[in-house]
Parts: sequence; C-alpha cells; structure tokens
Amino acid sequence: MPRIMIKCPTTGQDVATGMSSPDQKSYDENEIFDHILKFCGACDGDHPWDKESAFLES
Repeated sequence: MPRIMIKCPTTGQDVATGMSSPDQKSYDENEIFDHILKFCGACDGDHPWDKESAFLES
C-alpha cells in the first residue's frame, strides 16, 4: 500500500507521514484533514501538513 508522503520543508527530502492509501483513486476521494508530522526522519522537526502538500509514494 503506497505511503502518504510530504517534502521536509527544511531538507527537501521526501518523508513518510505514517499514513497510507490503497491507491491514487482512494487517496483522491478521501478527505484528509490537517496533520502534524512528528519527528521528521529528515530533520527531526515537526511539520504541519495537509492533503494539498502531500502525495502518494510512487
């Protein structure tokens, strides 16, 4: 199942949010509210994110 990813605003690296979606269609149809990524693996920071800033792992 593809992971939902964001780009770390500090390093620019792709980072997993801890959430996943079965496919792009399901991701597009589901409502995802604002979240905060705790303990970013790229910079150890916390980052707010929303569906518009996230993407599915390819």
